[in-house]
Amino acid sequence: MEKKDRKKLFWIFVLLLAVGIYTDVRENASENRAVLYREEIGGDSIEEKLQFRVEELGMSFEYPVEIVPVLPTKEQADEFFRGSIAEIEKDFEQWKYAQNGNPVPIAERYQEGCVSAEWSMQPMGVVNPDGSIAGEEIPEEGIVVTARVVLRCGTYEQIHQFPFEIPYIEPTAEQAVVDAMEAWMKQELQKEGEEMVVLPSELAGYRVSRVEEKSNMTVRMLLLEIAATFTLMFAGRQKKEQEQRKRTQELEGDYPELVSQLTLLLGSGMNIRQAWNIIATRYLDKGQKRALPKKLVYEEVVLMCRRIREGENERRAYQELANRIQNTNYHRLVRLLIGNLEKGAHGLCQALEQESKQAYEQRVLRAKKAGEEASTRMLMPLMLMMIVVMAIVMAPALIDFTT
Repeated sequence: MEKKDRKKLFWIFVLLLAVGIYTDVRENASENRAVLYREEIGGDSIEEKLQFRVEELGMSFEYPVEIVPVLPTKEQADEFFRGSIAEIEKDFEQWKYAQNGNPVPIAERYQEGCVSAEWSMQPMGVVNPDGSIAGEEIPEEGIVVTARVVLRCGTYEQIHQFPFEIPYIEPTAEQAVVDAMEAWMKQELQKEGEEMVVLPSELAGYRVSRVEEKSNMTVRMLLLEIAATFTLMFAGRQKKEQEQRKRTQELEGDYPELVSQLTLLLGSGMNIRQAWNIIATRYLDKGQKRALPKKLVYEEVVLMCRRIREGENERRAYQELANRIQNTNYHRLVRLLIGNLEKGAHGLCQALEQESKQAYEQRVLRAKKAGEEASTRMLMPLMLMMIVVMAIVMAPALIDFTT
């Protein structure tokens, strides 16, 4: 880990430690509260484990307590009851004008939760606990149901009744088929000694046939193959791009060294062809001794020197070298070499020295860029580490708060 990253990590630890100290100070400052606060009327109860200390006896003990919300006065409870009755009457009035099998408007709480309600219906079985209507229990002339509700607010309680009429609901064809299926299956399943359950072919006057779920493995396999194909194509493209990126980095990394060698050999009095031969020979010697791994640019140089020795035109050999490498830097170098063939060697050493200087400057810039990218990639591990440390610091406070 670099010094800059260690410094960032140090300040992250200091910040998290400060957060932990602040949390402890804040929690411990309220340790000796002599007053507990209740929730408002209609709120939820709060369970707390209180810690007490009796200095004279030298003892400590824990006392669990359930802190109920504020209890209303009788006047407040009566006001809430009147509001609840008004809400219920309004709901039932609206329901009478738009029944059509809609559930009976019964709720468990009224007045924004300050009043709880417990419902019961007479006769039983017509209205389900969730308010839905059991249509099969309603005769054709309709039925009158009495809803009894027990309203509670704090310690006070009131009982009210709401009679209402539920008309006969003509079942739809779909519902008639479902009801007939339920009756059929109930009858079949109650038969004793039967190993098979016979499915109906006709229900409520309609022909019925069983529809079995068909296997769609072909579709699943096709989708899997499509997904695998796209994945492989994406992976192949990523691999190709990665190889191309690696190739470019290798070529650009070897370029300053290659130009520097050319400059030194030309400066010692050799011509350009002799310089290329010396570079190729040194590379092959090191390769035989396994002192140097294979490098693309030097392999191309060896191939170029071999073709020149076999009689290929020097200009054409340089152009093919540039075409095979496909890199801007090497295209620039080949242009200098071809200019040397056309205009003579005058000024080539100076041009190569300038090129070598620029190549090393570019190499330094690439190294700086690589360092910046590495520090950017370090941000994610640092953030994950910070989250873990924050969780360790905050966990005790959260546990105490929830308990």
